[in-house]
Amino acid sequence: MPKNIGLSPVKDFAKYILYTGFVKNIPYPVNGLILAPPERGKSSEVVKFEMLGAIRVDKATAFGLCQMMQEMSKEELKRLHHWIIPDLEMLSSMGRDVREQILAFMRGSNQEGMQIYRTFNIKLQLEAPKQLGFLMCTTPNDLGDKRSVFRSQSFLNRVIPFSYNYSYGFRAEVMDFIQKEEHNENNQYILTREDKDTVRLPEHYAKRLDIYSELLARQTDRIASKVRWSGDTKVPDSDLIGIRAKEMFMSFLKAIALYHGRKDVIKEDFEEFRRLFKYMNYDFQKIE
Repeated sequence: MPKNIGLSPVKDFAKYILYTGFVKNIPYPVNGLILAPPERGKSSEVVKFEMLGAIRVDKATAFGLCQMMQEMSKEELKRLHHWIIPDLEMLSSMGRDVREQILAFMRGSNQEGMQIYRTFNIKLQLEAPKQLGFLMCTTPNDLGDKRSVFRSQSFLNRVIPFSYNYSYGFRAEVMDFIQKEEHNENNQYILTREDKDTVRLPEHYAKRLDIYSELLARQTDRIASKVRWSGDTKVPDSDLIGIRAKEMFMSFLKAIALYHGRKDVIKEDFEEFRRLFKYMNYDFQKIE
């Protein structure tokens, strides 16, 4: 895979999202949505990851994902924890029914877990409910249309967003990097972990996540529909209070600790979370 420069925050966010698949004491694997304009290296960065239980899918329907799961051995299915979709925008070229179906698959297979999934052409039946996470990349234009199914609150409330852009100074550095052909160096990220483990999150760190969870909930409300209606009653924009955001952040924090070989979250893990939280929004903070 081509080498990128200056994208360590993107790399770190992606690896911790994927590492939630190895934390035993969390409710479900965490979803991550990486947002950046074209030519910012987001997709080329996430496809470099190779690890047990994470499968890259360039373009697939809910039918295709179900079929892949149905064809897996018991051991493969047991280890599966994340789908990596490097270009969610490719799904926008499909019909709305197809996109809504894969959105329903994402929702059903993540928090609640999926065991029996039946539609006109999908017949998935597993021995036990299976919970899966998604690591996805797309552009701001893909979420720009308010009619998009991926702009819905039901989708955005189930992901940790990570948005960024290049500063003008960094753009010049990248162009120089390309000019010297240093990007042609082969580059992969191999994560060798195989087993799940329990990670303890001290209560004082969990409590400190409240403000971050509330901030993300407010952003999710703002980015999703501006006005929602229930019968004749207008539902206020501040619908969310951050429950799912806190669940996801607690899991993400445990994954940071586990990645660094710890079974207890410590101050360094929380500081790492705070470093990355700068980008966990839809504000497209500049990478210098």
